Amino acid sequence: DVQSRIATFQEHFAYLLQERGEYLQEVASKGLGLCYDMCTDDAVKDELVATLAKALMSGAAMSQPKRQKTDENEQIFDEGEMKIDDKALGEGSLTTYKELCTVATELGQPELIYRFLNLAGHQKVWNSRRGAAFGFSLIANKAADRLKPHLASLIPKLYRYQYDPNASIQEAMGNLWQTVVPDPEKAKDEYLPHIFKELIPGVGSRLWRVREASCLALADLLSGKRFGQVEEFVVEVYRMSLRAIDDVKETVRKAGQALNRAVSGLCAKLADPSQSDSATAEKVLGLILPLLLQEGISVSAAEVRVASVHQLVKLTKHAGASLAPHIPELASVLLESLSSLEPLTNTYLQLNADKYQVSGEALERMRVSASRNSPLAETLDMCVRYMNDTAAEAVIPRAIAVVRQGVGLPTRCGCARFIGQLAVTPGPVGQVVRR
Repeated sequence: DVQSRIATFQEHFAYLLQERGEYLQEVASKGLGLCYDMCTDDAVKDELVATLAKALMSGAAMSQPKRQKTDENEQIFDEGEMKIDDKALGEGSLTTYKELCTVATELGQPELIYRFLNLAGHQKVWNSRRGAAFGFSLIANKAADRLKPHLASLIPKLYRYQYDPNASIQEAMGNLWQTVVPDPEKAKDEYLPHIFKELIPGVGSRLWRVREASCLALADLLSGKRFGQVEEFVVEVYRMSLRAIDDVKETVRKAGQALNRAVSGLCAKLADPSQSDSATAEKVLGLILPLLLQEGISVSAAEVRVASVHQLVKLTKHAGASLAPHIPELASVLLESLSSLEPLTNTYLQLNADKYQVSGEALERMRVSASRNSPLAETLDMCVRYMNDTAAEAVIPRAIAVVRQGVGLPTRCGCARFIGQLAVTPGPVGQVVRR
């Protein structure tokens, strides 16, 4: 009788894994473990493993065994989890379907009930994943062979869940990770492409907790990696890190900053021929410099611009001769950026010099001095230092175009200084400029 009903027992235990109570989740997981131990049908065992793996790998909660009418007093949110703070409604917490409907009606926006129910479903999904981790850990050791088809999808998910903002989910998934992955470093190397493909889109997820966890997981994953391991993904990781530091949620921004520090530090190290090799340095510069110039310095978000400028300086500081092929594009963008990245207060003071009883000429000298001591000017000096005749042939027409079309005092003065430095450079570079 037990064998004939074991599939039904499994279905009910699996459904109970998404309950909020930790005790009930653990009891349900032990029940699943007993079902697996007692089952003599290999097909049912495969179904149990596949069901729990699906709960971890997909975004869906466990399906209800039998369709039942929803109880209007069923608790959706834990007490205090969702607050109402509206003078017209008073203070309190939303915990039942009845309260959700009442509040939506009293606000005069009945459509809000769909938003509330969507949020309730979101809570059940995360409870389901944590419960699945409880159940999965009990059968993982006994079902190693049956897990192999799912590892390529399961390991990337588990790796991300270890960085989830919810401490309970972190703990449950961490325990499951230790059970499923006896050698974490070997597993990370073996499934590295799968992990990258899971985490990179996660940084742009609509769920903030997925964005935050993906940023933190990627930051840790990049530690100590070689260029060959990350070459395929480093540009997209860098791009998403710049996107994350401008996120709307503060905790995600902090996680994005950690990711940005990790990927920029790795690229700066790889772009230094003394720490990698010339071929690697040239490849890294070819991948990252266009990204920073086109999608970093030029964006409207101040945090992204500041980070991009500092990382550009850091990336080129030790590049040496590897910088030469990229100088034409780099120099033209930097010359234009001298004015676009100048603080707006400088321009305001220049236009209102009489109001503040300051001479316009003095302000101009101060602006030029500040521009010459900026990180951008420092990078332009690096360009002059490592310029060769081929780069000079390409950069002079661009610099002349910036002189003719550029606006802003820092850009015009920067162009004059840049071309003047090249003109007095001894050797072929100076000859190209003077010609």
